[in-house]
Amino acid sequence: LLTDGNGMFLNNNLTSLPAGMTLPLLTNGFNMFRSNNLTSLPAGMTLPLLTNGNGMFLSNNLTSLLTGMTLPLLTNGSNMFRSNNLTSLPTLMTLPLLTNGSSIFYNCSLTSLPTGMTLPLLTDGNGMFLNNNLTSLPAGMTLPLLTNGFNMFRSNNLTSLPAGMTLPLLTNGNGMFLSNNLTSLLTGMTLPLLTNGSNMFRSN
Repeated sequence: LLTDGNGMFLNNNLTSLPAGMTLPLLTNGFNMFRSNNLTSLPAGMTLPLLTNGNGMFLSNNLTSLLTGMTLPLLTNGSNMFRSNNLTSLPTLMTLPLLTNGSSIFYNCSLTSLPTGMTLPLLTDGNGMFLNNNLTSLPAGMTLPLLTNGFNMFRSNNLTSLPAGMTLPLLTNGNGMFLSNNLTSLLTGMTLPLLTNGSNMFRSN
């Protein structure tokens, strides 16, 4: 019946969790398993009602996530999977309600993203995919509501951007595409509201 796991197992040395721990009613996972040594999660831990995943699995050693973990209600994913060893994400993880994705996948080893991950409601992408190995982005990822793109895709291997990614509401683009391999920008990318463009396309 647990709904609030705020800091419950924070800063321990857990390497695994009990087989039946699925947390079907959990809504607040803030820092719940942060700073442990988890390498995998129990079968069935899909977290269908989770809305706040801030720092939930930050600084562990996860190499993969469960196929059924789609996180359909997640709104705050700040630092949720930061500093793990993920190379891919579940195919159906699209994060349709995510508004705060700050550093959610920072310092993982992602090489690709799920096709349907378009992030239509995302406003804060601060460091979201910083320091991964992405070579491309999902075709529908246009980020229409994004305002903060600080270091969002920094230090990846992107060669192009999805059609339609014009970033009409972006105000902070500091380091957003720094250290990638972009060869051109989209025709409609005029960045009308940008106030901080420091290092935005540096080293491409």
